[in-house]
Amino acid sequence: MISKKSGRKNRSARNRKGFIQMIEAILASIILFGSVSYFFMTTRDRSEWELVSLRTEASDALTVLEKNGELATYIKNMDANMTDSRLTELMRKSIGFSLSVTGMPKPVVYIGCLCSPGETDELAERLMPGSAINETFNFGIRKMDIRIENVTTSSDVELMDALVVMDKNKFIGNLSYIQGLLDDGKKVVLISDLSQADITTLQSIFDLSSSTGSCTDQSFYNRTNLDMIAYKVSKYFVRTPFFVNTTTGSGSFVIRKNSYTIQAVDNGTSDYIVYNSVKYFQGSILTIDGSKLNVTRISDNAAAVDLRVIDKNNTFKLDSATKVKYDASSILKNPNGDCSAAKTNSNRNALWIAAYPKTHSDMNQLMKASIISLADVRWGFDPYDIDPGQLAKKTAPSVYRQIERMSYNGEDVYSIAMKTWFIY
Repeated sequence: MISKKSGRKNRSARNRKGFIQMIEAILASIILFGSVSYFFMTTRDRSEWELVSLRTEASDALTVLEKNGELATYIKNMDANMTDSRLTELMRKSIGFSLSVTGMPKPVVYIGCLCSPGETDELAERLMPGSAINETFNFGIRKMDIRIENVTTSSDVELMDALVVMDKNKFIGNLSYIQGLLDDGKKVVLISDLSQADITTLQSIFDLSSSTGSCTDQSFYNRTNLDMIAYKVSKYFVRTPFFVNTTTGSGSFVIRKNSYTIQAVDNGTSDYIVYNSVKYFQGSILTIDGSKLNVTRISDNAAAVDLRVIDKNNTFKLDSATKVKYDASSILKNPNGDCSAAKTNSNRNALWIAAYPKTHSDMNQLMKASIISLADVRWGFDPYDIDPGQLAKKTAPSVYRQIERMSYNGEDVYSIAMKTWFIY
């Protein structure tokens, strides 16, 4: 026989068990609801204030890295990983971002020459230093390399940055091929004099029109305007060296059609050059015919010397009979006329330079600087197609904010574009 006291105990235990089961059921429901809502969750609408905060946070993070000098270092070294890591540290975990930098010179420029073997050798000679195998040159505070390869219209040009042609007839005879390269994002360069008929034929590629003025004297056109191609090329020009062969103890170069000779002296640990009986060591500045030149490098055994004109006001002397009218895309222009001896098209993917003797050092310096500026690099980290062709594409977020700014690292003016969005 069960006592009343024992019955009350059993009912109390059953009540407690039922209460625990009810709590378990509630907890299970909460967990299930949370799981389902996680998988079916949609992005909530954001207030305009929250979206504005995306721009503010991105701008603040970039400013921090600019003020302490980190951003300039990362961009100079094209270090996307460190840039990504530091921005991640400076921004909320709920914010995703991508970044793209444009306007930087490439560390290696790949050139295809649609040329005869002799023309390819001549082009390599014009582009020295930097065009020999395993050779780099000092380009301001960085090292650069130019790699030249003879190509045909059937060559694999995936890595090529720019196609150079030195024969106008070969260029005109392959216009459909060249247009295809432009459509694929490549750059093209023609170094040649042109007749009036050629100017008409090539108008659509280079945005050419005829001039009646003289093209003998040329200088950078509107080089102080940041929007002009001449601004960029003139900045690259004063950082781009030309090559003087001094293997015999002396070597010659040509500035403004005048030839000058220097002696190179191997003096053990402190090699130097001599001009007009004056010694100049590496890093020195000498003045020749009103132009200032920097002694950029004296090689081991003084077998080669790299010089560079550092005067943006340099006047280039040409014998070109080509009559091309200047426009906003001109690099050079006659100071007292309307004739241009070097220009790009408005898209800045096609460059024409009037023919000049290969021994003209200042023109070789200009040509190299122009090609480097044409083939500048775009880099960053971006899964959302700010940087097409380099990283895998993903579906971009439907709501994001973007900031853009110009920045300067002591040498280069470059553009930064940064997208930000809410991850959750």
